[in-house]
Amino acid sequence: MKAIEKGLAENQKDQVVFVLVSFDSDRDHTTALKAFAKKMKLGKNWLILHGNEENVRELSMLLDVKYKKQLNGDFTHSMAISLLDKKGALAAQVDRLGADPQVILGKIKSL
Repeated sequence: MKAIEKGLAENQKDQVVFVLVSFDSDRDHTTALKAFAKKMKLGKNWLILHGNEENVRELSMLLDVKYKKQLNGDFTHSMAISLLDKKGALAAQVDRLGADPQVILGKIKSL
């Protein structure tokens, strides 16, 4: 997602919001997420969301993101990056680590 952000034209940077959603309703509270955002140097156009287990599961199903809680409390999950248009409809999705950011960048430009 950082590569996608880096590839945006200057006139697009204020029009794109990057959203990370935590699966960990138990451990990821506001303080932890703020520390993560600072550590990762996420700018003002990044949001990190968390919610209760039911809401997170519903969103993951809508976006076809698979995840599973491990015995140690960590999560394994798919690496989907979903692009939603201004109306919230799914415009594009890539689901692999190291995917070419041009796929999403091209779709952003067409929107």
